[in-house]
Amino acid sequence: MAAIPVFFGLNLGHFSIKLVEIERANNKAKLQSIGSTPTSVGLLNNDSPTGIQTLAGEVTKAMKNSNIKSKNCVMSVPESAVFSRLITLPKVSDKEVGEAIQWALKPLVPMALEDVNISFLEIDQKTVDGNTFSNWYVVAAPKELIGRYQQVMETAGVELLAVETESLAITRMIVYNYPQVADKDIMIVDMGAESTNVILSRNGIVMFSQTIGTGSNAITKVISSDLGVDMVQAEKYKITYGADPAQAEGRIAKSIEPILQIVTAEIQRTMAYYKEKIGGTGVAQVFITGGGSDLLKYNEYLQSKLGVAVVNANLMANFVQDPTLAQKIQNIHLSSFNVAVGLSLKGLL
Repeated sequence: MAAIPVFFGLNLGHFSIKLVEIERANNKAKLQSIGSTPTSVGLLNNDSPTGIQTLAGEVTKAMKNSNIKSKNCVMSVPESAVFSRLITLPKVSDKEVGEAIQWALKPLVPMALEDVNISFLEIDQKTVDGNTFSNWYVVAAPKELIGRYQQVMETAGVELLAVETESLAITRMIVYNYPQVADKDIMIVDMGAESTNVILSRNGIVMFSQTIGTGSNAITKVISSDLGVDMVQAEKYKITYGADPAQAEGRIAKSIEPILQIVTAEIQRTMAYYKEKIGGTGVAQVFITGGGSDLLKYNEYLQSKLGVAVVNANLMANFVQDPTLAQKIQNIHLSSFNVAVGLSLKGLL
């Protein structure tokens, strides 16, 4: 198998472009470049020639600002833009797998299969009453969306090597940094600004993912409303006091409790789905990541609700450290780079 060329990970979001480039040596990663650049509101969904040209310009600007060296990239597609399913099929030959998955996927995807790119990965096998079944994680991505990404990258003068879901990238980031869970069932809670992704992984492979339409911005908004302060001040309160009932006489923790309950209820439903439909030895650990995961005492709050150990993921726990980048890492919101870091690690696992 040919070695994958040097590349950088690119997370193209609605509010910013995040980029990470690493050096690879002896299956270890060392951070080489990291940075982000704000994007124009609505630009990600603008598929006009002008929109593509403008977005390409912002990608070029982000690469320059982040000191990216390579002209090759692996980028992510938002979880909400793809259709992912766990599909269980009777064991078939390798030649028959593609057709069998298409037949199973057809009634589940709300668009014609000829309009999507389908990828699939076998998670495991099980035997029931003497019959062997395979569990497959299947992703269908709209060809139109992938085509637009290709246009943007080509216009920016970048070679697009691969496109993958955020959940795949985040899972890779966790497994690389925490190799002790590589052969276990884990849950990952990725809290972003506008939404939260919940991911179930087995043996380092995604087996389920879903998006909850509530993110950390909802926490800021409820603080603003309850305390009668503007969003800037509410954000400061959120960062300072978080979900700690011992802080600020518990006012902030009490204010944000309804939002945390919404997210927690969906996480608990996913946990129930795992037990009832997937089965296994149990979720060994829950990792929280993403820009909203730094909420003070959130890991303790979630652990009390789930009864499973909850860890704030360190995106670079297993990296070879570069002292010259230490200050830069401290000055950025590192947890929000989880997707870009995961993309940059492609090929190391």
